[in-house]
Parts: sequence; C-alpha cells; structure tokens
Amino acid sequence: MIFSSFRAVLVSSSILLLILASACNKKSITVGSDLLSKSTVPLSSSVYIPPLISQSNALKATVSNKVSYGLLGSLTQPLTGNATYSFASQLRLPTNGIDFGTDPILDSVKIYIPVGNTSDSTLYTQPSPTPIKIRIHSVEEVMRHPDSTYRSDHDFKIGSSIVEGGSYTWDHTLDSVRYLDDKTYKNKTPGLDITLNAAYFRKTILQLSKDDLRDNSRFIKQFKGLYFTCEANPTGLVTKFSLSGTQLTLYYRSNSKNETQTLSIDQYASRVNLTTYDHAIIESYRKNTRNLYLQGLSGLHPSMILLHEDELKKLRDSTLILSQAQLTLKRDAKDSHKYRPKRLTIYQNDKAISEASQNNFGGSGSEGTYTFNITTVVQNALKKSSTLKNLTISIRIPGASESIQSLTLDSTQTQLKINYSK
Repeated sequence: MIFSSFRAVLVSSSILLLILASACNKKSITVGSDLLSKSTVPLSSSVYIPPLISQSNALKATVSNKVSYGLLGSLTQPLTGNATYSFASQLRLPTNGIDFGTDPILDSVKIYIPVGNTSDSTLYTQPSPTPIKIRIHSVEEVMRHPDSTYRSDHDFKIGSSIVEGGSYTWDHTLDSVRYLDDKTYKNKTPGLDITLNAAYFRKTILQLSKDDLRDNSRFIKQFKGLYFTCEANPTGLVTKFSLSGTQLTLYYRSNSKNETQTLSIDQYASRVNLTTYDHAIIESYRKNTRNLYLQGLSGLHPSMILLHEDELKKLRDSTLILSQAQLTLKRDAKDSHKYRPKRLTIYQNDKAISEASQNNFGGSGSEGTYTFNITTVVQNALKKSSTLKNLTISIRIPGASESIQSLTLDSTQTQLKINYSK
C-alpha cells in the first residue's frame, strides 16, 4: 500500500497491546483500549503501546480487467460532495466486419443500452429522483485503457453531443422500452434507447474504407468511441448500465434494400468509468484525527498499521505460538449515511485477505461492528524469517468501484486480539 496525499495520523493513545494470562497457560494479546478497562485478568507481562497509523487515500482509481457496468448519473456524497458519473467505451465491429454495399443511404442510427441486471442497478439518494438528461459525445482521441478501468480521472477530448435534439431524458421508472420491429411493437429490458444524429455517422463511419470496416484495430483508430454523460440532478440518481448488452444499430438503404448493421461493446473494447468530485470537501475530513473514511465509486479507503516494526520484533523474539488473530473495526456513532455497507474487505499489499472472508468472522457489519479473521497474515508477519517492517492493511467496501455506499469508522475502537500459547 502506497501512502500518499497526506501525513498519516498517529493514534497511539487509543490502542493498547496486552499480554493476558489464563489458568490453562493460553494467553492473548489485545489491541483496543476498551478491553483493558473491562478485563479482570491480571497482566502477566509488560504492556506494549504500538502506534496505529491511519489515512484515507484520496480518490485512487480502482482497476479491473472487466468493466461490466457503465455508471451514469449525479448525486451528492457525504464525503466527496457533488459527483457526476460518466463512462466512455469503444465500439466493435461484428465478426465479419461491415459491408455497406453500393451507394448506401443512411436513414437513422439508434443506440440501446440495457440497465444492469442487478438488485442495485438504480442507485439514488432521494425516494423519488427526477429524470436525468443524458448526452452522448464522440471521443476524439484513441482510448488507451487496455485493461479497462472502473474509475479514471482522465479528461477525454470529446466532440459535441450526437444525440438527436442534443440530449435524452432518462426516466428510471420505466418497466420496459417499446420498439417497432417488423411493424409490431415489442418490449425490451429497461434501458437507454436513444436516437443519434445520423449526419454525424454519414460523415464518419460511412466514409471509412473497406479495410477500416473489416479490422477492429483499424476501426477504433478512426471511430474512437462514445462518451456518455449527464446534467446535474438535484435529487440524485445513478444507474448501472450493462455494457455487454449495448447495441448501436445503423439503418440504411443499399442496392434498393433496407439494411441494418450493428456495433457492440465486447470484452476487448476499452471501457472506463469517469467520475468528477468536489475534492475540497475531502480536505476538511482529513483534519479529523479520529475517523477513517470509506467511499464507494471513488477509490477512497483507509490504510492502517496494526503492528509497528518495534512491536513485531518483540513478538518475533518471544516464544509465542499464535493460534488465532481477530481484527475488529467499528462504525463511528455519528455516521448517519444511509447507504452503509453490510460487509467490508481488508487488503494487504493490494491483495484481498481471503481468510478474512470465512464465515466464522467474515467482516460482517452487525450493529456497526466488522470482525475479521487474519490469523495467517499475523502468523506470517511474526515469523523470524519475515522481513516485513510494519503489519499494514487497507480497508475497502466490497464492489466499491460500482457502489455508492459510504462508511465512517472510529479508529479509537479498533481491536486486534491475538490468541497464543507458549
């Protein structure tokens, strides 16, 4: 974990490491000042006071090899202020490319993007959000996101809106989209069904060479992609759209016949979610020395040192046999955000700690308490052969790259309990 943006906060007075005795010679080390006052077990050794260093990283992009959803909308977040969610994507040719035939006459162009098939596909901050106005722009630079990125700060060079009429009003309450197919009205899954400006495509795609329309690597250099964004929504509405179901259809006449050609977004298309925030609001939260902040859709997550170098050395030099390590985090009592996560995940060196997801701990959020099993992580840190200087973890909201959930933790309530025997 790279510590950046601001100096970590030292909270040594709030965390204690205790070595407790028991009749059966099993003992425990506990980080957490509240346990000291409640414990009736006499101390068998020295009391250690390791530092707890915490920080909330500022809006770090979260990378994924698969961007399944495009996030579109706007809302106000408690930590990041006003936020607008947009996405950009390349479009791909059909398997055999496109052949428009002789003297094609483009009639119309439509793009359909279904809502994501998830229980939280529509995310909003008010009970009755108003519809949002959506714009689609041409991307005027080659997209360079080969792995695809869930969130980026990249400021794309874009052209004017290519939506017929300038913008499209999206009403998330629609149950389906009606469309005309062979003179019969049918229904699609709810989603965006937008008519685009045909004149733009007459000047672009219809002017490409046959080679450009057969080879995707050539095509994406000429037709670079589309950028989807929206106007600010005072009531707050963000929707997850399924990129894999996207279809851009060109309706045209060629050789006296009505024809269609369809472009899509597949697994090889570069896709990226872009989010803009009011960064100034973040600065005021950094001055708080007690709280740790997590914010979905932003990459905002805290890091902390559980055991400092000096404490690790003392424990490595001892004769302890560790049997279990349990980490407990607690939500701050003043946290009033209504979209709080039920679970959290913890990472070490940007890799999720898999054992912390076991059912016996699992990071469950009952009553605002998140408990994790990190036995193997602590065991490895205490090996005499270990070169680890500090035992550091980061805390994240599961699926944070596509979640509006937010959480404030009380760092003074952090507890690390280590059970051991000699």
